Amino acid sequence: MLVDRIGRVPLQLTRFAVMTFALCVLAVGNQLPGGADAHLGIVVVVGFALFNMFMNLGPNATTFALPAEVFPSEMRTAGHGFAAGCGKLGAALGTFLFPVLLSSVGESALLYGMAVACALGFLVTFAFRVETRGRSLDELSGAQVAAVAPRVTPP
Repeated sequence: MLVDRIGRVPLQLTRFAVMTFALCVLAVGNQLPGGADAHLGIVVVVGFALFNMFMNLGPNATTFALPAEVFPSEMRTAGHGFAAGCGKLGAALGTFLFPVLLSSVGESALLYGMAVACALGFLVTFAFRVETRGRSLDELSGAQVAAVAPRVTPP
């Protein structure tokens, strides 16, 4: 509902920012004294709920839409496949490395590391942003320009 109204890039940027904040809340909450305290439970629930909700409302959804729209028509499927493959590789590495890192660096450090990864996602999205809101795939792929000025190929 919000993708075409607000735009993919603003959604992804704000959601990465909230995810970074939520992971920092979880890391700080993990460092509070009194592990079984009721207040710590509230911090964990709020931090996890914020992270999960904004992950699914932002980067988890927009990363499927953006690659299909920003690549030129000639390489759209290859670009989308590359983006999806990178996501799958990250998920596989995360699944394998999470328990290893958890046992070696601890919960708080791992949560801060995940917050840094979200902050890097924010920076990469900001640096390479291409907003596709309100633009057709023909316009994004340059098909209209190609129709006006056809390519000249050497004989």
